[in-house]
Amino acid sequence: MTCWTEFGGNINSGDNETLFDLVEVKPRIKRTVWLHVFDNGDVIAALNQASYDITNRIACVKVEIDCDEGEGL
Repeated sequence: MTCWTEFGGNINSGDNETLFDLVEVKPRIKRTVWLHVFDNGDVIAALNQASYDITNRIACVKVEIDCDEGEGL
């Protein structure tokens, strides 16, 4: 049996980090999005590559997002 401080450290370890310290585990964000690039400079994100009319599209780039929640998204 053990106790933790309000900051997640094991109360028996003083200021030293231990394997028993509590750490925040943030949810992961995993997505695939497609960036549609148009000849006028517009870039639009979509969930699939067929979302937009390809008439003026010059590129369709697949982007894999895999990051912790809160990392700028």
